[in-house]
Amino acid sequence: MHAKQHRNHRGGFSFLEVMAVVALVGIIVAITITRIAESSDAAKAKSCNHNRTQLNSALERFAVTNGSFATSMADIDTDDYFPGGIPVCPVDGSAYTLNTTTHRVEGHSH
Repeated sequence: MHAKQHRNHRGGFSFLEVMAVVALVGIIVAITITRIAESSDAAKAKSCNHNRTQLNSALERFAVTNGSFATSMADIDTDDYFPGGIPVCPVDGSAYTLNTTTHRVEGHSH
C-alpha cells in the first residue's frame, strides 16, 4: 500500500496578498469619497441657484401684489411667501441679499 503523502500546505493568504487587497480597497474608497464630495458640492450650488430663483419669484409677486418693490428681504419673509422662513445659501450658510437697485437677489460666487 502506498503511504499517504502529506503536503505541508497551510490555508489562507500571504501577507503580500492581503496588503494588495487593502491597497486596492483604499484606492477605490479614495476615488469614491472624492466623487461623492464633488457631487455634494455640485448639488449645493444647484440648490443655491434654485433658492435664488424662488426668492426672485417671490420678489416679483410682492411687487405685483403691493404695487411697489420690496425694500428688504424681510418684506418677503412672511407666511405668504416663505412659510418656513427665507432659506440660506446651502454652500456657505450665508443669507441672501437684495440688490435694491435691480430688485433682485444677488448671486454668490460659487
